[in-house]
Amino acid sequence: MGAQDQVILRLDGLTKKFGGLTAVEAVSLDLQQGGIHGLIGPNGSGKTTLINMVTGVYKASAGNVLFKGEAVVGLQPMALSRRGMSRTFQISRVFGKLTVLENLLVVARKGGLAENRDRALDLLRQVGLEGSFDKAARSLPYGQRKILEFARAVMTEPELIFMDEPTAGVTLRLIEKILEFVHGLNRRGMTFLVVEHNMKVIMGLCARIFVLEHGVKIAEGTPAEIQNHPEVIRAYLGEGSNP
Repeated sequence: MGAQDQVILRLDGLTKKFGGLTAVEAVSLDLQQGGIHGLIGPNGSGKTTLINMVTGVYKASAGNVLFKGEAVVGLQPMALSRRGMSRTFQISRVFGKLTVLENLLVVARKGGLAENRDRALDLLRQVGLEGSFDKAARSLPYGQRKILEFARAVMTEPELIFMDEPTAGVTLRLIEKILEFVHGLNRRGMTFLVVEHNMKVIMGLCARIFVLEHGVKIAEGTPAEIQNHPEVIRAYLGEGSNP
């Protein structure tokens, strides 16, 4: 069985309720190891809430999460990071007072300082931030802060990364840099789930896409299947944008 035939993450009936509001309802899906997956849906459809449950930010109201075959629902973000799961956020969350290099060094989980410094500088080179290694992270433009957050997630040596709207507010040049970085990491076996509103990006990047509407998974399939799925077209026409 090849790597991409193996399920690295399985969601089984994952549900999140906030009082009387059901934000995510009984979502089940599988992520294949070594794949790049997309998660799309109209605004307010529950995409970020779903990721927040999987990554330990929110406690699920019901359902289960299996990561590499082990139940991890309810674990805290730090415990999930140690197991090989990392993420970026919709709004960039860098350590603003630390330097760009220090942002990567503080999350390193193993190795000595010299080894981690070399690795961090290499990651910064790959994303085009090596010239800013000694600058305070808060001094970077917004798009560069987002790509720094991505590099920091990679510094934890994850097997699976969740990316929440990585291209929002980012210049075309940096979008190309992010996509190049994702493809390079994926060739080395890293698995991705990408939440994204840019349909050109998501359709060109992902092999399989999941669609949420009102907290419910309404479709999944290849980009071609998703673009022609009647439920997806209806959901996006309702928001005024056709994928």
